[in-house]
Amino acid sequence: MINVQEALAVSEERITDCGGEIAIDFSDLVAKGEESGFTRKEVLVAISALTACELSSLPDVPRIH
Repeated sequence: MINVQEALAVSEERITDCGGEIAIDFSDLVAKGEESGFTRKEVLVAISALTACELSSLPDVPRIH
């Protein structure tokens, strides 16, 4: 059985490093959405929904039903 604390534990340093690596691509993604006619809010909510979907497909992330 998956331990919830272990499944959710993520290194803060690795998250910070990863954020630094993808920040430009993320900004470009948001800009592309805005250039396509969507508001910044719409783009960010869509990214959030896609992120939640991706997280739910990971085998080590606990499910809440």
